[in-house]
Amino acid sequence: MAESAVSGRGIGTSIIQGCLPYFASLGYRGVRLAVDEGNPQSSAFRRKNGFAETGERFPKGKPVYLVMERRL
Repeated sequence: MAESAVSGRGIGTSIIQGCLPYFASLGYRGVRLAVDEGNPQSSAFRRKNGFAETGERFPKGKPVYLVMERRL
């Protein structure tokens, strides 16, 4: 998560968009990450960058993280 002082400037999106082609060049077919269920801003950012919830939740206690994935 980016510091609030730089949030909204496109830096996180640039990092993600820059990494995805590299992962694809290594033969990866997708990227998965976990988002804190209690952080809708983080979920919205990941969706904006092409990630979708898989329906998986991890760990099973508190805090709960939602697994998101983007196919390459």
